[in-house]
Amino acid sequence: MAAGNVWFELLDGDGATVGSYFVNEVNVIDVKPSARGAGLVDLTVTLWCENALAGAAQV
Repeated sequence: MAAGNVWFELLDGDGATVGSYFVNEVNVIDVKPSARGAGLVDLTVTLWCENALAGAAQV
């Protein structure tokens, strides 16, 4: 499923934002219920980010 362009926020284990990026070409390739709580889902996506830091490909 193509989601388009979005703001993507990276959260730490407590849910605090530790980074924020505008990303392009977001495609959802898997969705499953999250272990973090009812009503939440974990997404597996592919995307393109011009400002990604070195080593960020697997995040």
